[in-house]
Amino acid sequence: MTGQLIPTQFILETNPSAMRHSEPKPTHRIVLITNQSGKLNLNTASYLCSVGNVIILFENETYFFEGEVGFQYMYIDFKGLRSYELFRRFGINESNRIFSGLDGLIPLWMESLSRASKENIDLVSESILLYTFSKLNYVHEKYDSCVNKIIEITEEDFFEV
Repeated sequence: MTGQLIPTQFILETNPSAMRHSEPKPTHRIVLITNQSGKLNLNTASYLCSVGNVIILFENETYFFEGEVGFQYMYIDFKGLRSYELFRRFGINESNRIFSGLDGLIPLWMESLSRASKENIDLVSESILLYTFSKLNYVHEKYDSCVNKIIEITEEDFFEV
């Protein structure tokens, strides 16, 4: 039996001052960049972020975003033992936390948040969270497939010489 996965917030962030807030959060956060480009300042590093990036932030990390005019993102805060199971399952850690090419998730996240109500926000948040994690696995498989193809071509060319 798996542990709990508890979403605590599902938000569309458009307020630049809230983006600059840098107090550690007691939950994990999955962020989807929905509009414009920005920069994630995390610990001592900065990362450029663009539309369609999904970023995983871990509990008790200090970070803030800076963005161009119109920069927006959505996020789901979550906690529970299943969080760690998902991180392990999908190979998510401090050095593997930013995923690109997921702009197809934006309409789903937007529609889901717009249709959520007090009675179903927990179900909507958990569903979107799990669906997004499943897409992160697809990104890995697509990347692995590309890398494997490069290795295969390189090996073929190497043996032909």
